[in-house]
Amino acid sequence: MTDEAESPYLTLFEDSPVSLWEEDFSQLKTYLDTLKASGVSDFRTYFCEDLDEVLKCAELVQVVRVNRATLQLQGVEDENLLLGSLRNILVEDAYDLFRNEIIALAKGENKFKQVVELETVTGDSRHILLQLSVPEESRESLNRVIVSMMDITESTRARKAFERERMAFQMIAETALEPTYTQATSNRIISGLVEILGYDLGTLRLYDEGSQVLRLHAVVGIPEGARSEVPLDDQDYLAAYVARTKSPIFEADIENSSIPEARRAVIEGMGIQSLIFWPLLGANEELLGVLNIAARKKKSLTDQDRNLFQTMAGMLSTVLARYLAQDALRTSEERFRLLAENAKDVIWTIDLDFKFTYISPACEEVLGYSPEELMGEDVGSLMPQETVEIAEAVLAEALALEDEVGKDGYEAPPLELELLRRDGTRIWAEISRAFLRDNKDKPVGILGIARDITERKKTERKLEEALATAAFYNDLMAHDISNLQQGIMSSMELMLESGKLHEQLETLAKSALAQTQRGAKLVTNVKKLAALGEKSELAPIDPHVALTEAIEMVHDSYPSLNIKINTNFSMDQYSVLADEFLVDVFYNLLHNSVRMDTNDVVVIDVVTEDSEGDRFLTIKVQDRGPGISDTLKKAILARFGDREKRGTGLGLTLVRRIMHRYGGRIWVEDRVQGDYRQGTSMVMMLPKTSA
Repeated sequence: MTDEAESPYLTLFEDSPVSLWEEDFSQLKTYLDTLKASGVSDFRTYFCEDLDEVLKCAELVQVVRVNRATLQLQGVEDENLLLGSLRNILVEDAYDLFRNEIIALAKGENKFKQVVELETVTGDSRHILLQLSVPEESRESLNRVIVSMMDITESTRARKAFERERMAFQMIAETALEPTYTQATSNRIISGLVEILGYDLGTLRLYDEGSQVLRLHAVVGIPEGARSEVPLDDQDYLAAYVARTKSPIFEADIENSSIPEARRAVIEGMGIQSLIFWPLLGANEELLGVLNIAARKKKSLTDQDRNLFQTMAGMLSTVLARYLAQDALRTSEERFRLLAENAKDVIWTIDLDFKFTYISPACEEVLGYSPEELMGEDVGSLMPQETVEIAEAVLAEALALEDEVGKDGYEAPPLELELLRRDGTRIWAEISRAFLRDNKDKPVGILGIARDITERKKTERKLEEALATAAFYNDLMAHDISNLQQGIMSSMELMLESGKLHEQLETLAKSALAQTQRGAKLVTNVKKLAALGEKSELAPIDPHVALTEAIEMVHDSYPSLNIKINTNFSMDQYSVLADEFLVDVFYNLLHNSVRMDTNDVVVIDVVTEDSEGDRFLTIKVQDRGPGISDTLKKAILARFGDREKRGTGLGLTLVRRIMHRYGGRIWVEDRVQGDYRQGTSMVMMLPKTSA
């Protein structure tokens, strides 16, 4: 490739959002040709039987160039860590992947793709869609091979979560098809739920109304076993509490839960950190039993997890109620429909022509139509035209990906779409879906779940509008108040400069001017507090530069005072992680020190020292004012502290907010330890960073 042609190629290569690797396989090509000449023809068997040969081939491959997206994916900053022999960076998890690449190239193939879970150079686990391509001009020598890696981790995790839900639903649904319900059935359900949902132990207790006890019917993951019977009036067991109240327990963190201390100690003794207890209730809210699963590590239990468990418990309750009442068994389709009736979400299936083949009764509450009215109808009748176009595009894309990468090579994240109710109003729905497949794994329809999220969308919109309105009025009021204050201050200053005021009036005018100036500073601080709520990046800042600017501002604020500010550090000596608000931190601290010092010469020391293993820079602003008593030190940074003594307004509140944002700290000490009357030392710790 010529230099002229190379330039746009490099630009596209570097700017690609996908991880790209340019590699030289020419030495490997020579080696493969040598193997062929020596009689090797079954390369799969050859390389599968000898790992050393695979690693030898990796040494023959040179990584020539990587782009920025590759550095980001691998979690490194220096590309030299990735360049050179592929053997240097080939992790064990990638041996099989590289073996398949070698075999494909040995067969003369110019393209290769595979989905694999790999560890990056920094040890992070990522799901990757890897594709290898040999440009036409390099197919003889393999001196230039392009490898792309697409990070599909998040979509893979979402698919796995959806697959876990599907497997759990399917397991309970298949239970409904069995002719009898036995203890083995319960054990299979509990074992399956614990495994599918990623928990460690579980129990299923069935309620015996005659003896008023919860009888253990299945247990998994408790080596010493569990109590066989729990009376309903037992005050210690959580299962009894859940049965009595018919209310679930959903605890992500046992240590910080509201579970009684005595019972929590027993649970923690078993190593449990998260647990779920859920009552199993019949159609008329009658108690059937209690389902419990627990984990020995903390689980992030979301509303989605709660809805999932509620649906599973409802399905299991339906199965139990049928068996316990010894109702006649129905066909598998009827059973599935009965299970779906317990779900608040709309469960549906359509064919590839978008015609409904099944829809659960929840559609009547959500959409206003009965299932009978929608069976056989086009799903587009429930959608505005723009939603129809989105749905058709999503289906076309999914079918194309099926042909290109197969069913495991892509993901189907939930969609948020608008739907039409019978009365013409629109609702927002979150749609989860998966293909229904024939015995050859070909898509023949779609199974979906629609959840009404209209209220959530309204809440999100109202929050956005409220934030925008608050910001507008904050700016408007701050602007108008600033203008009013500026006019008042100008008038006061003209009155004082005229020299025509009586001494008493002049004193009052000076006081009014000072209060107005204080009000202007208060408005400025309010605006800055609001600005802190907006996202901005922290960056390396020279604290001496910020301090110098703050010192100039203090001198401008008190032009008639003799102010001397000493420092023990210089420019370029330190770098801290901060932003433009660091100037305000220094200004507020210096301003308070000057204002409270009644000496003829105001002396302030700003001194630094390293702390906490050189990770933080400590800066002390030390004055010689009246000091702060011990009783006021704890409250001095509070918004409504002793304002008569220090008169801080919002200044120190602003300082505290800024320091918290930096990940730093601020507190108050005596300048002379043990004698607060010798002045105050405001101490702050800022995280250090390299410039």
